[in-house]
Formats: sequence, structure tokens, C-alpha cells
Amino acid sequence: MAANPVIIATRDREASTFTPGQAYPSVQVVALSDGLGNLLKATDNGDGTATLDTGGSGGGSGSSAPAASTTSFSADAVISATPPVYRGVTVRETTGTTTARVLIYDHASAASGTVREAINRNAGESVREYYPDGITASNGIYVDVVSGSVAGGVRTSTPGGGGTVATATAVTGSGVVLASAGTYRGFTLRETSGTAGAVVRIYDNASAASGTLLDEIALNPSESAREWYESGIAAVNGVYVKIVSGAVAGSVRLG
Repeated sequence: MAANPVIIATRDREASTFTPGQAYPSVQVVALSDGLGNLLKATDNGDGTATLDTGGSGGGSGSSAPAASTTSFSADAVISATPPVYRGVTVRETTGTTTARVLIYDHASAASGTVREAINRNAGESVREYYPDGITASNGIYVDVVSGSVAGGVRTSTPGGGGTVATATAVTGSGVVLASAGTYRGFTLRETSGTAGAVVRIYDNASAASGTLLDEIALNPSESAREWYESGIAAVNGVYVKIVSGAVAGSVRLG
């Protein structure tokens, strides 16, 4: 059987886990991920295995977005003073003894505006997110290290480079985030009280907490969660966010 090269963009597993040129069972290839934004080329060997090779960096499968650049941070920082495309983040709590909280805002100079990413990490934990086509930042990108000690980097690229760029709508309470049919691309949320859990439900509805449930998110005190659906999920009527309990900060990704 002839080899069939494909490109896979990945999020959940480091590329360094795999050795380029080595054959792996095809079932493993289906689940590949890389928090660094690198592309992996998987060639089907026709015998139940696939050979992996790095394929450069940039957007996901079928994406025409340009390669992202990374700006490091360890404290509050302006990442971009002009509107970029937000492509993701990597963050690690560095003390190993305390929790860390980081908010990434659509703002050129301050911790204000729509939250592009909400992150809580326990002692010593790390997180990596990469969005192949990216999320629009209308003003800039500002990192607010709310608490703890961290090391990390924010990935951005120049607008207009290709791909289907999503938008982020702030979640400030229960309400409509999209009043007509569109595409739901995911969320980023953080429980803000630190003392109680939170439950959030996201519906396919233009005006009320009813209809098809697109997502249900349960957060422990101070926990954060995020999800990205690269191809999107059709919202036939609109998108409505219901904060069932607790207090949260974050945004919903659309488009």
C-alpha cells in the first residue's frame, strides 16, 4: 500500500515524546498533540504503523495561518501594544509550593477588557494551549499575573495571514453572547472566588438557557478550564451562557 502523508496539528502531548522517523502504531498517531504549535507529518506505512516527522510550525490541518512567534513573560507584561492574532500560551508555576493565576487580556496596556485566556495552575503544574488559526485581539495583548510565580510565553501572529480567526466574547454573567446562528469554537473560564465551585452551561439559544447544550463546565474553587474546537460546532440559533452557580471570569470563542 502506498504511503499517504498527512499533516496533524496537536495540543495535548509534547512532540519531544516521539522520535522523528520512528514507526508507531497508527492508533497512537490519531491522538498526537504538541503544545508548542509544531506540525507533525504522519506517513501511513500501510502496515498498521505510521512514521512521524516534524513538519515546521504554523496553523493546524488545513490552516493557512502563518507561523506564530512567542513572547516570554514572568510578571505582568504588555505582549503586544497593537492588535495581533492570539495563538496560545505556555505557562508553568515555578515555585512548586504555591498556586498561580494568570489572565490574558485583549488590551494594549492594562489588565482590562475581554479575557482571552484564564489560567489557574497548582504548585509545579504547567499548561499549554495552541490555536492554529487564532483568536482576534482587537486592542493588544496584556498578561496579568494575578498571583504566584510563573514562567511562560504568549504566542501571537500578524493579522491577515490566513485561516479562519475566531473572536472572543467576555463572560461577565448569564446572558446572550451570540444572538443569531453562528459557530461555537470553545471557551476559557476561571473560578474567581477561590472558596466555592462553579457550574456554567452554554446553550444553542439566542435568548434563554434552554435548547441544545453545547458545553457544561464544572470548576472546583480556583480551577480553570479551556476548550478549543478547531472546526467549530454549529450554533443553529445563537449562543447563551448560563452561570448556574459560583463566580467565573473568561470568554466564549465564536466564529
